[in-house]
Amino acid sequence: MKDFGKKGTLSRRSFLAALGLAGASAAGAGLAGCAPKQPTEAAGDDQTALADTGTLVETDIPEDKIIETVDCDVCVVGLGVAGVGALRSAAEGGLKVVGVEKGSKPSARSNMFAAFGTEKTRSIGIEDISPTEVANELMTQMSHRADYRITTKWLKNCGEAFEWYTSAYDGLLWLGMEDELPEDPSQLFVCADTLTSGIYRFGIDHERLFAGCCCISGGDETHTPILQANVDAAVATGNAQVQFYSPAVKLETADGQITAVICRNDEGEGYTRYRVSKGVVLATGGYSHNEKMLGQYAPWILKNQDKFLFSYEVTDHDGNPADTGDGQQMGMNVGGHLDVGPHAVMAHILQFGQEFFLQVNEHGERFTNEDLSMTNIAKVMQNQPGSKVFQIIDSHWPEQYPMLDVIMANIRSYGDGEGFSAQADTLEELASQLELSADATQNLTAAVARYNELCEKGVDEDFGKAAEKMFPVVDPPFYAITYDMLKHTSVEDVSCMRLLVTMGGLVTDDNARVLNDDMEPIPGLFAVGNVQGGRFVEDYPFTLSGASHAAALTYGYLTGKYLAGQA
Repeated sequence: MKDFGKKGTLSRRSFLAALGLAGASAAGAGLAGCAPKQPTEAAGDDQTALADTGTLVETDIPEDKIIETVDCDVCVVGLGVAGVGALRSAAEGGLKVVGVEKGSKPSARSNMFAAFGTEKTRSIGIEDISPTEVANELMTQMSHRADYRITTKWLKNCGEAFEWYTSAYDGLLWLGMEDELPEDPSQLFVCADTLTSGIYRFGIDHERLFAGCCCISGGDETHTPILQANVDAAVATGNAQVQFYSPAVKLETADGQITAVICRNDEGEGYTRYRVSKGVVLATGGYSHNEKMLGQYAPWILKNQDKFLFSYEVTDHDGNPADTGDGQQMGMNVGGHLDVGPHAVMAHILQFGQEFFLQVNEHGERFTNEDLSMTNIAKVMQNQPGSKVFQIIDSHWPEQYPMLDVIMANIRSYGDGEGFSAQADTLEELASQLELSADATQNLTAAVARYNELCEKGVDEDFGKAAEKMFPVVDPPFYAITYDMLKHTSVEDVSCMRLLVTMGGLVTDDNARVLNDDMEPIPGLFAVGNVQGGRFVEDYPFTLSGASHAAALTYGYLTGKYLAGQA
């Protein structure tokens, strides 16, 4: 058992170790990347013309190729967190449900879920927060392009949904900060996210963050056992069955009503038609591996040379990436439409060391208030010359980093000197090691001098960073950390921007019903997870950790209940 903290308790520092240094390692565990592909030409304005670059969606399927028809109340397409939530809740509501999945198994995602406002979340130290207060901040961060009704609905129900979801796994522990860690490293437990303080100090903190996130830890499979337990719980009702390597390729309609979804039988021959009496729930995820859609809806990510390196590893029967926008395509083919955009993507810099230390670009110039979340700092960094940034600190950094709102994920390697890209006794030598030009070197020394002057004044006259977060760079040795947004050296390299998922989806109402161009529901068609629009638009804020998982799970859970409650 690792020594995670004093007396074996779940301290702030030990929390990082328990998660394998959280963001970087947790995101990388089990998420083998795919080789980068060359960008393709962006699509035109016709959304229905985007069925390209990997999507399996079809429009014409001969009737004689359909070898089986299965009748059910609901067919859930995609078995990630959202789809599994819909599968189980609909089955527990008494509906006959079929879950079909493009890959070989249910697809788990990381380990963090926003969840608050319940007895269990309070028991592990998560204080209640106002859903509408969080919603207002999220909407502000997203320029009010998201749907406020959808946002508040998942926020109000995320605690209930998470407790329900975790209840499927027998023996799960809920641990507070003073509780002893399990002796068995395979024991799964839920704890509060302590990566962010969640305390907003007016006039000090540039961005408002909320502490309302649960983390599933223990074992080595993120939360896969809990996801599988939910599938098992659905099947145990006697109302659900699941089929893998069964990509959905076409929705069928009659008089505007969704009547069936057709899936390809990748381990056999032909196709299966799943005929539904209540509806189809699309839970197919994003379109990270459909470059034509990326070019249309998130063109800036195409600059990222390793944009697929951290995309999730789920593949179809032929070994091709599964996240190709199939649900978006099928929905548009029957009258749905996507978020107007720009679409949000989850593309972070995974190294947590960027918070509020001095940063300069390749020209040696300071360029921002460095007190930004990893979501926003990555965008600012990408817009710098060469999309490369250097963080400059001095010998006092070990005394300063504990004041960070987010602890450096790689702090242990930094302590051994391995995490720095340069170390020198003078700024000029530091610049030389960074291969800065003569002009950039001169700018760097001037930028440090100006920064130290502002630290002495106690007022950041240039960018408005709070005095409490201004640390002078005066005493050697000096260190630099390089952030190269567009390049990588290995899967373990966390100093670049990585695309995890896209978040642009079909426009729905707050019951997840897909809407047509007249903003009327398409009868029998629902969308949850990253195929559902209105949740995160323009950007994925860092306002509340675990928001993506929470929105996906909560809407899957609620949609299954909604369908079960329909006459």
